Amino acid sequence: MNKHIRWISSTADQTWQPKSDIKATSDKSNLALTGEKFQLVDGFGGCFNELSWKALQELTDEERENVFHSLFHPGGEQKFSICRIPIGASDYALDWYSLNETDEDYAMEHFTIERDKKHLIPYIKEALKYNPNLVFFASPWSPPTWMKTPKAYNYGTLRWEEDVLSAYALYFVKFVQAY
Repeated sequence: MNKHIRWISSTADQTWQPKSDIKATSDKSNLALTGEKFQLVDGFGGCFNELSWKALQELTDEERENVFHSLFHPGGEQKFSICRIPIGASDYALDWYSLNETDEDYAMEHFTIERDKKHLIPYIKEALKYNPNLVFFASPWSPPTWMKTPKAYNYGTLRWEEDVLSAYALYFVKFVQAY
């Protein structure tokens, strides 16, 4: 077997510098550097986000299929098996948003995933075509701004008030139910 792994490295002074090829010693991939074992890695993946979905729409059908195969198919190059679903905006959203920006809506009557139906859910469904066993976890970048002090997406702290904490718990429940 003569399998080579291409190694590219970046530092603060030099970006994307090719290094000497690494020769694989076996067909079985692993991250072992020594014989010591510390933990089992369940899988690798990324985060579904609006900007990547938008970028994928710029590709031809064949190019998009190749990307999805490479990322998600068990026989593809990346073999993503665990991926994050953002609850509201992430750092790669088209702009900041949450799933309920109605001030003091403690009952979550205005909760909606309509935006996700346009940008995230089609992306997730397409990935599932290539790997129906894909595992998901969901997490927010930020709670709705009305639950924070100050009211901002990219900084501030959650208000530790009973009605806010209960509403935030309901926010998660509504997300799971909606998805």
